[in-house]
Amino acid sequence: METEVLTSVHFGLHLEWVFLSMLNKREVDVMVGDIRVLGDTKGLDITELPQHPICYVCRAGHPYAKRKQMVLGEIFDYPIATPWIPNVIYQLVASELGLPVAELTAFKNGLIECSYFKLLIDVVLTSNAIGCGLVPIFSDGIDRKKLCNSLLPAGVLILRIAL
Repeated sequence: METEVLTSVHFGLHLEWVFLSMLNKREVDVMVGDIRVLGDTKGLDITELPQHPICYVCRAGHPYAKRKQMVLGEIFDYPIATPWIPNVIYQLVASELGLPVAELTAFKNGLIECSYFKLLIDVVLTSNAIGCGLVPIFSDGIDRKKLCNSLLPAGVLILRIAL
């Protein structure tokens, strides 16, 4: 007798805690996300995937365009354009800068959060906003020399993804 296996794939861009809730309710079997935001993971089988540094990009004519490496605090001199940022990242950045989280998250020069990467790239290309995210998000613009890529010193901000 053959056993029939039913497979269903749900692809979604949700906050990690939404997927964690779905995992706990057995609404999904697998999730991929930054493990620092998960909190209580008992009962879960977690496999950490390769770590990815977070890059910062700006348009070719931006005042920071010639820099090879950024100083973390300087990226906040301009609006930040990024996909959703989990609170744990704010805590890491605030700690690195020696600032209270509330001061950091005030974003005195603005914050643009967008999960639609093409729009995010267009914002960076047409403004003085600093794009913040994984290299693949901005790779086309970097490859075509429309965006300038600056990395923070090694290990400052790394996305820690797990399955």
